Amino acid sequence: MIMKRLISVEKITNMIVVILICLGGADALLNTYLEKDLSLQDGYFGIVRTAVLPENVSLDAEEYGVLSALIEEIYSADKNKSMPILIRDYTDFPEQMTDSFSKRLKSLQQITLEDLTTKNSRKLKLMRQFNLSINYFLVNEQDNPGVEGILGFSRVGFNEGKTQALVHVDEIKRWYVSDGYLVLLEKENEGWKVEKEEMTCIGE
Repeated sequence: MIMKRLISVEKITNMIVVILICLGGADALLNTYLEKDLSLQDGYFGIVRTAVLPENVSLDAEEYGVLSALIEEIYSADKNKSMPILIRDYTDFPEQMTDSFSKRLKSLQQITLEDLTTKNSRKLKLMRQFNLSINYFLVNEQDNPGVEGILGFSRVGFNEGKTQALVHVDEIKRWYVSDGYLVLLEKENEGWKVEKEEMTCIGE
């Protein structure tokens, strides 16, 4: 279950990163990759990363609302809420994603899946627009390859009425390895709630 797996981060390691960020001077390092509008080919790991759009192009308020609700639900059972969480500072979506995963989400509407796929043709930089009760930092895993537990998100796909949302979530581990999930959410009177999740990959 994503709610249990994602909170099992190496908090001591992450605390060191948080301290470095708080001491200042780390923001430039954390944003180095994002400020370069280019594609990066990592020959050793075989990872292809496409360009990230500039800061003036970002998620809309509804997408931040979905991601905020998802993060709050993930960490609702975590008693140590004084520890800031780490969020990858750009959106990403696995190229290997196939319909086989989405078909297991029985109530998923086709238009929601199509919206997810269309929006994720490019990566976007995330801003500090999350509405969270937990303190957080936006970080880049390429500048912090030894840190575990960074949460990564795709852009959010919606149905026409924006009552259903679909997002890909991954827990980034060391050296860019990650566990991935497709998460389906439904909008209820009290806000967005997770309806179902489907694992898409298991990091080693």
